[in-house]
Amino acid sequence: KIARKMARVYKAAGAVYNAMDEIPKISGFLSNMELLRQAHPTWDNTRLEEEAANRTKNQYPTWSRVPAGIQGLRRFLPMGTFVTFASELFRTTYRSMIQSRKDLYSGNSRMRRHAIATMARATAMTVGLKGLAGLMSSVFGKVDDDEQRRLDRLHPPWSRHSTKFYYRGDDDKIHTFDLSFMFPHLGMLDSWNAMTEPEADWSV
Repeated sequence: KIARKMARVYKAAGAVYNAMDEIPKISGFLSNMELLRQAHPTWDNTRLEEEAANRTKNQYPTWSRVPAGIQGLRRFLPMGTFVTFASELFRTTYRSMIQSRKDLYSGNSRMRRHAIATMARATAMTVGLKGLAGLMSSVFGKVDDDEQRRLDRLHPPWSRHSTKFYYRGDDDKIHTFDLSFMFPHLGMLDSWNAMTEPEADWSV
């Protein structure tokens, strides 16, 4: 009886998890449908649905699109399912950038306005959040810019360029919160910062 109850609880938890994963996709699909109706009023419903579905798949993580090689890596315990999420994160970010560029030069005024707004939001979110973290560290964390730069150099290579919030405690010890783990899309900006750092070491 206990095993059956546990199985039901597990199944219910899985259903809730799947629902939370699908709700944003449904919302995104409906938003894309409305956008395409405004941009292409002569398209029939079938064409609108096909285009909206393709755009949604490229904007939200879709586990069926994870390459077979990446899925195989999940069997290695040290990596686990993280590689799947990272793969989809980079795929959707890349495909969203390609789609925005396509919309920008499509010749359709509605799609062009949408592309400009999308790129502006993405830039503001990533760059703005990184700048806000530095400001918060200075104002509330009581760690100035020079200290933040010196502390960044003390971190291991894989987290040296991540977005961090520094906080000085009552004991004068400085505590670090790595925000890139909370906001995965910051990884794209962190990678760019690492490549463009003047003191970057590219030796192998």
